[in-house]
Amino acid sequence: VLAMESSDEEGEIVPEWVTNYSFVVRKEEPISFSNLPLQWTKNESKEGYSMQVFLCGTADNGLQKIHKQVIAWKFDLSFMKPEIYALLKSKIWIKLDTPKKSFRSTVRTTLVTIYCLHFLRKNPEVSENALWSHLLKSFSSYEVQPSESDLLHHVPLITEAVKRDKILASTEYLLALLGKEPRTDKEVRKPDVLAFDAVDYDKHTYGDVETDETHEELFDTVCSICDNGGDLLWYALCFPSYINLIFLVYLDRLFLSQLELNL
Repeated sequence: VLAMESSDEEGEIVPEWVTNYSFVVRKEEPISFSNLPLQWTKNESKEGYSMQVFLCGTADNGLQKIHKQVIAWKFDLSFMKPEIYALLKSKIWIKLDTPKKSFRSTVRTTLVTIYCLHFLRKNPEVSENALWSHLLKSFSSYEVQPSESDLLHHVPLITEAVKRDKILASTEYLLALLGKEPRTDKEVRKPDVLAFDAVDYDKHTYGDVETDETHEELFDTVCSICDNGGDLLWYALCFPSYINLIFLVYLDRLFLSQLELNL
């Protein structure tokens, strides 16, 4: 039996927790609860938050539909699993259980961050490999695997948590993480073998020679080194004087340990 709390709103009884949840704004547009004010202490006031965010979901084994305006959120790392709550406009906290499947992508990075903090608080001296093994297992049903990029989306939250919790402040991994610069998804994604997207080939300059149409005669359309009738590995115009150097640089950058060339 679920514990219930009374609400001043039409005398309604509010359940202790909600499952299959999602948060929406305006015309049912999904939004993460992390966009709401985060309440760190019991006496913090969250008055004056202008955006209208609504919590949707079910309770009581699906028998009760939930659609309530919320004004804040909080999390608790002291239990066996991290607990996350939303504060209803009627000033009642309701626990979030499992997100709606279609809402997972919206809230995933926030959940990964909370689960990371929870695991490190319980195991402050754990290895980085053990941490990610735990997170991969916790989010094994999600389409996208957890990564450090998820944590870097929530550096302000992690920073504040470390300031407020002595155990988290002692974890080497979090301290190292907070020393890193935020990166975009494109920067943290492992590039494909021939995805040299860091270079603008149409306008890139080698010394004083610019590889545009005005200097097209400086480049060979067939590599002078690997011209054996096979396909070129380098898809841009080949500048023979630099091909060896270019390949050496990108072999390291693209994490390749071996590359077989038919020379």
